[in-house]
Amino acid sequence: MRAALLVLVGVGVLSGCGGGAKIADNKEAAAAAAFAASRGANSAHGMYRALQQPIVGMSTTVDCPNGGTVAVGLTTLAGGTGASVGYELTYNNCNYDSANSLSGTMTLAMNVSSGETTGIALTMKGRVTFSGETSDFVDMDLTQTVDITRLSETSGTVSVVLDGTVTTSSNTYTYSQETLVITADGIPHAEG
Repeated sequence: MRAALLVLVGVGVLSGCGGGAKIADNKEAAAAAAFAASRGANSAHGMYRALQQPIVGMSTTVDCPNGGTVAVGLTTLAGGTGASVGYELTYNNCNYDSANSLSGTMTLAMNVSSGETTGIALTMKGRVTFSGETSDFVDMDLTQTVDITRLSETSGTVSVVLDGTVTTSSNTYTYSQETLVITADGIPHAEG
């Protein structure tokens, strides 16, 4: 069960091009884009589905629900006095929401904590480029902590705690254990 919970929270890196809107120039929009980038692993078509299949050569590839693919590979992550096992997600024009396609590579590590709610801290490093309704990128070195029951939200708002940086085409945003309430149903766009 714990492994299944860990698998529900992945992250993807996305890279593509298109004529869509830029991400709005504010911390909340950058945070919403980072949350959107983590969708690949916390859906039934992403990392969770990939890890239900035999992993040949330490990686496997699955189809995304609206076209493209996501590959999931195991990786070793160095840190502090040791190393841990993490995941590497590689997106190839992967489309989860019928609005944006994602391509690129990201490494991630996950930590689950329990208390009143079960939280998951997802450390994401990599670049995600959106193409479609959004034509922009997020380059993340970020830990995103969220209530595990809120990971699959596709509408309304979600509270996240962020620590690290997110860069978009507009700016670089630094978060220091900052709690934000973001929209779960899309990426806020710049005016114009």
